[in-house]
Amino acid sequence: MANKTPKKLNRKERLFALEYLADEKMNAERAAIKAGYSKTVARKKAFTWVGKSGQNEKTHVADFVEENLRKRLDKLEIDGTMVLKEIGKIAFSNPWDILRMVENKKDLTIDDLKKIPAELLAGVSEIVVEDGKIRIKIAGKLKALELLGKKFQLWDSNSDGTKHIVEVVDGAAEDSIDFLKSQTDDLVMK
Repeated sequence: MANKTPKKLNRKERLFALEYLADEKMNAERAAIKAGYSKTVARKKAFTWVGKSGQNEKTHVADFVEENLRKRLDKLEIDGTMVLKEIGKIAFSNPWDILRMVENKKDLTIDDLKKIPAELLAGVSEIVVEDGKIRIKIAGKLKALELLGKKFQLWDSNSDGTKHIVEVVDGAAEDSIDFLKSQTDDLVMK
């Protein structure tokens, strides 16, 4: 089999790919419009250009996007294990652990909050202290659990709805959580 030279992006394709990568939500339609494609083309085709489906007539654009995303991750020195561990911290965080650490404080200070271990704070998106009351806003715990469930293939979807592969029964939930926590140390996200 002969080596195939990758097709180069033309000016408009390159602009589309760069707009797509710059867009906070990576919205292909919006990127295509900014690159000069018509609204109709952007709506109907742009999302396929960044994917690996058989419908993609511009696989060289998807390759360019994928390569640039990989370079970004390399610069940040982020790997799948790190991401999986952080998701696990969010999924299994318990705000009660934080409250126990500060429960006897009448005037909570920044120094008191700094003493809270980072593992406990991973699942917290906001802590507000006013009038002697503490309000802790939890990060996307359900989303983190969903991501872990997908990673560990705890369920899959079919035409009839969701098929559960793992069933939690009385007393088994804590064992399952301990098992999943132990797996985050050993697995690398694929």
